[in-house]
Amino acid sequence: MTMTSAVQALAAAARAPSTLLHGTGDPTSRLYRTSRTAWVAAAVARERALPRRPRGRGTVPATPDAVTDAWLTDVLCRDVPGARVIWSQTTEASVGSSTRWRTEVRYNQTGDEAGLPKSLFSKTTQRFKQRLMLGFIGILAGEPTFYRDFRPRLDIEAPLGYHGSVDRSSWRSIAVTEDLAATKDAEFITALRPVSRSEIEDLLANMAVWHGRFWEAPEVTRNERLHRPIEYVRRSAETFGIADVARAGVDMAGDAVPVSLRHRTDDALKALWTGLEKCSTGPATLLHGDPHIGNTYVTGIGRMGFTDWQIIQRGSWFYDVTYLVNGALSVEDRRAWESDLLAFYLDRLHAAGGPKLDQETAWAAYRRQAAWPYFAWLMTLGHGAMQPNMQPDEVSTLMVERTAAALDDHGTLA
Repeated sequence: MTMTSAVQALAAAARAPSTLLHGTGDPTSRLYRTSRTAWVAAAVARERALPRRPRGRGTVPATPDAVTDAWLTDVLCRDVPGARVIWSQTTEASVGSSTRWRTEVRYNQTGDEAGLPKSLFSKTTQRFKQRLMLGFIGILAGEPTFYRDFRPRLDIEAPLGYHGSVDRSSWRSIAVTEDLAATKDAEFITALRPVSRSEIEDLLANMAVWHGRFWEAPEVTRNERLHRPIEYVRRSAETFGIADVARAGVDMAGDAVPVSLRHRTDDALKALWTGLEKCSTGPATLLHGDPHIGNTYVTGIGRMGFTDWQIIQRGSWFYDVTYLVNGALSVEDRRAWESDLLAFYLDRLHAAGGPKLDQETAWAAYRRQAAWPYFAWLMTLGHGAMQPNMQPDEVSTLMVERTAAALDDHGTLA
């Protein structure tokens, strides 16, 4: 987009100035969506044509070049009088649903003696499609909220958070966290790497800690900024057109989808909304929201942990557990282990402060929720024009195969 067209888009967007300025409004309104899209497009074009340095930690850098020593000092040294950043280097690391940067930092003597972090990992919405996806779904503030309000109260294997900020006007955001590759020699897991029984148990034990810690906690249940699963998926469906994108995913997946499911997308959609309704009512806890195996890592000493807390929600435990188990394991391992894994998780949940749940009731809830992991990966594979390509097709197809098999095995459509 040229600067001229950006100005024209900005002028067209002025029909709804207050909601555009604050990034709020009815996400189902065509006027709002059209105007907001034009506004964000203009903001991206303006950033490219007229790059600006951030003024302080309340502003969000638009590019790696905009990450200055002064901005980092304000972000990292605010609690250590006299400390300041004297050198830094930021580079782009990868691009998907967000753009990730790595930053190396050096401090003056005061900062060094305080042990301030020297290797940083940042997730940003630098690109147009990223902003539209996270903005329309309403999850831009997910990671800043997690690292500010919840991470300090959890003894889990997850990155430490140092800073988060959202520009409500442009839908530009950043979350600055620990660089796990540097601090813990972390290996980031993909679906192409087999996951052992002990590794999936470690992930479930980790999950049980935050589920138990925040079970029916007022800071979760009364927090209107945290979507319930059905709200999150509904907004995703409205943004991307879930039925059409899912059908495209089925076509692309080919034989990865069992014949029994290949022509039953409408029936699967009904099961999806039934499952989401169930996990959006009743006792709620903090949910990771996107705990697929690609959002996990193993440290140099063998501990398993979770990254990417962008989609935190409030809802029932089985939303997270089903999403993790159905996609993380090979079909054969999931079939062999899942009953025992559920019992393991329930035991750890109770030990972490959650209730003692009945295994039979929990198994029914787990089976009922199998439609969402399947649709999540169909949408990733069959992504539409306004959706970033978040995963390689090879990974998405494998995840569709695993989650489709689970959906079929558990008779979820019935």
